[in-house]
Amino acid sequence: MDAALQYPLPQFQHLATLSNREGMIAFAMQEGIPVLHASGTVQNRITQLLHKQQETELSAAEREEFDSYEEIDDYLSLLNRITRNLFVGERPYDISTENTGNLTTARS
Repeated sequence: MDAALQYPLPQFQHLATLSNREGMIAFAMQEGIPVLHASGTVQNRITQLLHKQQETELSAAEREEFDSYEEIDDYLSLLNRITRNLFVGERPYDISTENTGNLTTARS
């Protein structure tokens, strides 16, 4: 079965609003492969939102912000999988390989 059909591309609802913010994405090399991940500032903000969510309910704006960060993490993970596959000689659209994103803030 075609991997592109088996693993459809995610739908991004908030990416356009997040993509205009500077300093959101950091770049690193891991085993000679470029990897994109959320900046320290973004990771700190996610941690703040997670701690607040444990104590009380997030406001609608905070929930949307958190969802936006989760979406950008999904997008970076997709880009990282494609990049990794290109570097190791696999088909670039086979996105079923292990997640290489650096955020571990999946929403419960």
